[in-house]
Amino acid sequence: MYSGEALPGGNIFGVWRVGDTVRRKAGPWTPQVHRLLAHLRSRGITYVPEPLGMDEEGRENLTYLPGIAGGSPLVGSQRSDAVLVRAATMLRALHDATVDVAADWCTGWRLPARDPVEVICHGDFAPYNCVFVDDELTGVIDFDFAHAGPREWDLAYALYRFVPLADPAETEGFGTPADQARRLRLFCDVYGLTDRSRVYTYILARIQWMIDFLLEGVTVRDPRRLTNIEAGHLVVYRHDRWYVDQHRELFEAALR
Repeated sequence: MYSGEALPGGNIFGVWRVGDTVRRKAGPWTPQVHRLLAHLRSRGITYVPEPLGMDEEGRENLTYLPGIAGGSPLVGSQRSDAVLVRAATMLRALHDATVDVAADWCTGWRLPARDPVEVICHGDFAPYNCVFVDDELTGVIDFDFAHAGPREWDLAYALYRFVPLADPAETEGFGTPADQARRLRLFCDVYGLTDRSRVYTYILARIQWMIDFLLEGVTVRDPRRLTNIEAGHLVVYRHDRWYVDQHRELFEAALR
């Protein structure tokens, strides 16, 4: 039994609040994640936790970011353009702060590096890994899936989750396909991506990666991934990939 107040939310197991700190189960990748967080904060990015090393119970120790974690699906004010714009701005800053170290930091992560290595990707940049205070997106947490890779790989998942690129008839989606196309373009505009020729392909590939990652969990009997499959995530990802493919012309036009 670990000390502290167990915290709900997110897509991970084992998070506790102890005073003004958060304690999380550590993995072999934790030292590299802490190196990244310290680097980001040294570049003036204070909306990520400060790493405080390990505690006496073997957990990683981070500063607590006040607020509440976002959800999936997006609800209420989390669906606003202001949140979308803030997310794009934050992601661009995270990426830009790692351009000069990405090529040298390709190992030590939970996931292997992905070519072409341009930045350190967050790896799971979504509302459920962001912190909100009132109606404002104020923080980014859970860098466990960080790894070296191309900007578009990380951007693709952020687009999938924040636009979101999901069937409005299903729980995860809202608006209309035209609304989604507008928000897709807005996110890319704010991020400042000039060459968007590969983004649509990356979106499909990123959703497919989630499908493959969950299925791999069946083979290796990973309890976290098995829990997600039982919760219906695999069905959702497959339907979302179909939905994005069905609206290829509309979404590709928005990216021109």
